[in-house]
Amino acid sequence: KKFEMSTRPLSIYEVLRAQAQTLIENDQTPLLCLHLEPQSGKIHLIGDSESTRKLINSNVLIKLKELLKNTFEEKKYLLLDDKTPENPSHVLNRKSRLSKGKDFPGSGRSFETIPGEILRSIFKHLNCKDLRNVLLVSRHWKSVADEPALWTDFELPGKCREEINFVKFFQGSLSLKLQKLSLADCCFQLNSQHFKLLLNLQLSSLKIGHVDLSNVSAEMFAKVVNNCKECNIEGNDDMDDKLRIMFEQMETETKLKSLTLYWSEFADLDLNFINSSTLRNALSKLESLWLGSVRLGAGFNQSCVVKMKSLYLWECDPFSDMDMLDAVLDNLTSLRFCRTYLDETQVRYMMEALDKVMKPKLRMLDLSGIDLRKVPPKLLARVLVKIENVMLFVVDIEVAQLEEIFHTIIDEATAIRFLDLDGISILDQVDPNLLAKAVNKLESFSFGGTTDLTLNQIKEIFKVMSKDTNLRLFGEEPPYFSSITIEGIPHIQTIDPETLAEALYKLEEVNLDFDHKLTPAQYKAIFRKFCHSAKHKLV
Repeated sequence: KKFEMSTRPLSIYEVLRAQAQTLIENDQTPLLCLHLEPQSGKIHLIGDSESTRKLINSNVLIKLKELLKNTFEEKKYLLLDDKTPENPSHVLNRKSRLSKGKDFPGSGRSFETIPGEILRSIFKHLNCKDLRNVLLVSRHWKSVADEPALWTDFELPGKCREEINFVKFFQGSLSLKLQKLSLADCCFQLNSQHFKLLLNLQLSSLKIGHVDLSNVSAEMFAKVVNNCKECNIEGNDDMDDKLRIMFEQMETETKLKSLTLYWSEFADLDLNFINSSTLRNALSKLESLWLGSVRLGAGFNQSCVVKMKSLYLWECDPFSDMDMLDAVLDNLTSLRFCRTYLDETQVRYMMEALDKVMKPKLRMLDLSGIDLRKVPPKLLARVLVKIENVMLFVVDIEVAQLEEIFHTIIDEATAIRFLDLDGISILDQVDPNLLAKAVNKLESFSFGGTTDLTLNQIKEIFKVMSKDTNLRLFGEEPPYFSSITIEGIPHIQTIDPETLAEALYKLEEVNLDFDHKLTPAQYKAIFRKFCHSAKHKLV
């Protein structure tokens, strides 16, 4: 039945709402749920015994029935049935009695009537160990608990680092729920038979690092890698043959969308042994490519990156084909050149290419370790403020460039939300008022532990923050947004306690580690302020 609400009994509703608020907020009633069963037209009241007892003692059930009867037009079809109360004085009438009912919650019959969407909302809060128990309750619960979305955090049990448990686990049906697998720190030597066990999995992520793969055939290695959506391979010796076969299979058929090749800075991976055409065709199938300490080879050009959404090059050899940026900028959401050598001409070309894009899809630009000093200040500022998350960790930059960036953040409507200036030694030369106004226009700002701001800069930042700010936290790079400790901010103990408390009160996340760098007066002021309703989601 479709019930339509009328607006008549507002006074009853207000009374009911006040009583419900008392039950929930003052009496701390743990669990109450009203569920309308469409087939029977009954409203089931689901609750634990303590919650139900409190509800009965408050006479809310009688008022609830009166409210519903007066509100729903098709009131004659409406039954109230909670199946839990034990107090016979609350019988409303014969037709809709409050029964003593043994079958709820004891027998489990009524649990079977809970709709799948409600069970799903409950199950998503369970860890994988509890989900395994849920699978055994009933067919109905198993059908919901089997859904892959509930098992995204399921990992290989620690005991499976030993060979006998590893083999036994992958021979069982529970292994099919694995979506993320890390083959690292195994206590035994992996071979082709071990890898063959992985072919039945529907892996979204596979990490292979610091394990001996000498007994794994190149063909089996390539099959497993190309059977998952995301693969992270960390440097191993004698991998050339395995990588060559992997790229050859990628060229023809693969599920891979994201590939990470991360080698030690003391032993670079040179991709020149891969056929240029094979490398281009394989990489062109990817949406995300992360390369660390890799020599790119002649095959890496514009056609490799045309479909990519994320490109990360860390300590990679320079490449000459900067024209590829023109082809990829319309799709890229993340571009990271970390400690990868780019000469003055390449850096200027990249900035001019980004400047041409009016509304880039780019959400992350990481230029850590890059020399930006030859880029005109206005050009650099125009580019950076169009991007949400900007990392300038230990870049070479001039004071005039920093000040132009800050002026643009203050004076214009910009997209930038997060700015990392950790490791920039000249930051202490920026005007305190300019720095403070710009920082408080951001959502997150990081200057880390290697950049010492001056006393005046810190005071001005918190003075402005105490009045008005967009900051959510002081912290690290997105998407992690991990906050730094307030005690770790230089000169923090010199800030007036009330100013500090008012500033922190406006943040969403505050990290205190109580290492005594704040004064007792500051701690008292902070917690006095925190007693009031604030924006905080995490302290």
